[in-house]
Amino acid sequence: MEDKKAESTLIEAIQQLHGLNRQFKNIFSEQLKPSQLTDSEFLVMWWCYQSEGEPIVQGELAVQIGLSPAQLSGIVDRLNKRSLLHLTRSTRDRRCQLLQLTPEGIQSIQNALHCIRTLSQVAADLGADQWLEQMNQLVDQLMALSARLRTDALDASVAGLLKEGAAA
Repeated sequence: MEDKKAESTLIEAIQQLHGLNRQFKNIFSEQLKPSQLTDSEFLVMWWCYQSEGEPIVQGELAVQIGLSPAQLSGIVDRLNKRSLLHLTRSTRDRRCQLLQLTPEGIQSIQNALHCIRTLSQVAADLGADQWLEQMNQLVDQLMALSARLRTDALDASVAGLLKEGAAA
């Protein structure tokens, strides 16, 4: 009985996260329309913006954002063609591509941030004073869960369990 409750809880959590992700992405995409950036383009540019001018390794960014290297390559190419990102090769490892915002990219991300301030205000109005605290707690919990899921030990045990489950 306890196993069924754990399974139901896990499935409910997955369903709620999936639905919330879709809702946030739809609202986020709508808010980003004036900036002419997709949500994924925004995330790439946001992480570059957060680096304060330091180049970011494309492969590391893919992990950070949760995109496959192929997905990220397409986004990076589009942003580069629009002169929003500057691409260089690492001098230490030529296989690594480094990303930096161009001056146009910095202006674009600042415009996008202005667009999404409305989203932040709407969310704050829904939860009044507690909204920011609750969002910070949620982000902390999701980051901790994500970090645990990325560990090699857990990946190996989950892979083993999945193989056992598939064989059953």
